[in-house]
Amino acid sequence: MLKKTINFSVICFILILVFVFAAQLSFAQEKINVMAARAHKDVVVGSGGAGINLMPDLIKQEGIDVEWQTLPWEKMQEIIYREASLKQSNISVMYILDSWASPQMIKLFSPLNEYIEKNPIENFDLIAKGMRESMTINGKIYAIPVRANASLMFYNEKILKDHGFEKAPQNFEEVISIAKAVSGRQEDGKMVYGIRFEVPTELINWARAWGGDTITSDFEIKLNEKPMIKTLQLARELYEAGAIPRDFMNLTADEYLTLMLNGQLAMTIRSANYYYTLTDPEKSNVAEDIKFIPTPASKTVDFDVAPVQTNFWAMAIPKASKDKENAWKFIKYLSSDKAALTMALNGNGPTKLTVLEDEQYMKETPYAVEAKKVLNVGRPLWPAFAELPKVMDIFKEEVVMSIVGKKTPQEAMDDAAERIKPLLPKN
Repeated sequence: MLKKTINFSVICFILILVFVFAAQLSFAQEKINVMAARAHKDVVVGSGGAGINLMPDLIKQEGIDVEWQTLPWEKMQEIIYREASLKQSNISVMYILDSWASPQMIKLFSPLNEYIEKNPIENFDLIAKGMRESMTINGKIYAIPVRANASLMFYNEKILKDHGFEKAPQNFEEVISIAKAVSGRQEDGKMVYGIRFEVPTELINWARAWGGDTITSDFEIKLNEKPMIKTLQLARELYEAGAIPRDFMNLTADEYLTLMLNGQLAMTIRSANYYYTLTDPEKSNVAEDIKFIPTPASKTVDFDVAPVQTNFWAMAIPKASKDKENAWKFIKYLSSDKAALTMALNGNGPTKLTVLEDEQYMKETPYAVEAKKVLNVGRPLWPAFAELPKVMDIFKEEVVMSIVGKKTPQEAMDDAAERIKPLLPKN
C-alpha cells in the first residue's frame, strides 16, 4: 500500500512539473517574426563581441521568442518594401535603413507615438536626437533607431607635428589651414594630401561645420545658401593648392582609406569603427600616429561639433503586421538601457547616449566619449525620397563643375537647386 502511495505521489509530482513546464513553455514560445540583416541578429544572440545572448532575458521578461528572417544586403530593401506592402503580414518587426524611409515607404509602417505613451521606452529621450527626428514626420515617429556609427575626424599626428601643428584643429578654419599647409611632396618622395574629399559626402559634412546643409528633412533647398557657397570656395582653394587629389571625383572610399593607411592623408572623416583598422599595425603603416576628434565646427557658428553624417538602422512595425503589441514589446526591450548596452558590447553601434556613458563600454571602446558628442548632433546627409539618387548625381555634377573652375560656386549651386526642385516630394 505504501509503495502504491509513493508511486502515485511521484506520478502526481511529475505531472505537476510537466504542466508547469508546459505552461512556461507556451508562455515563452509566443513567437514573433523579425526581418533583419544578419548583423542585427548577431548582436542580439551574442554571435560576436562579448558573446552575451539576450534571447533568454527577452523570453523571461516579455514572454516572447523570435523567429529571425535574415536577408542578404543586396536584396534587403526590395524584400522589405514588398513584404510591408502586403495587406497582411506575418512579419512583426522590420529593420530599415534611414535612407529607405521615403515618404512613400514610411507610410507602410505604423506610427509609434501611441505605444510610446502607453508603454514607454526607458530613457527614450536619450536615443540620439538627430536620429529620432529623422524618423519623425508631421509629429509621428515611425521607427526606433537601434544601430549606428558616429563619424569622427581621424588625423595623422606625425604629419601635423612635422609641419609645426602640435595639436589637433580646434575649429574648421584650422582644418582648412592645416590641410593646405601639410600637403605636397615630402622629403621621402611621398605625396601627402591634406584631407579626404569625396563628393558629395565630405562637402556636406564641411558645409554643416559652417551651419549649412543641402536639403532639410521637410525638403527645403539649402544648398545654394551662403554656408555651402563658402564651403565650395574653400574646396576649390584646396584643389588648386594640391591639398586634395586632382582626380578627387574618381577616388573611392577604399582608395582614400589606403592613402590614410600609407601615411599619405593627413585628415579624414570616417565612421568611428574605422579606429580598429587605422590603428592596427598589421593593416596600417602609421598605426601609432592615428588620433581622432569630433569634427570641429567653424568659429562663426554657435555649436562646437559639426553634425556630420550619421547613418543608422531603426526598428519599425509594418501596418500589415498581425501582432503589433508583441512587436512593440520587442522594440521596447531592445531599446532599454540594459539591452542597448549588451548589444553594444556584442559589437553594435549604439544609438543611445546612456551606452556611451557606461564605464564598461568606455573602458572597451577608446572613442566612446568623442562618439557621444557626435551622436548627439549627427544626422543623415539627405532626407529619404524616391528621386534621391538623381538628386545626388546632379549635386555631384555641379560641385565638380565648380571646383574645376567651369562655374562659380554660386552659379553651380543655383543651377543644382533649379534642377533638383522638380524632383522633390510635393507634400
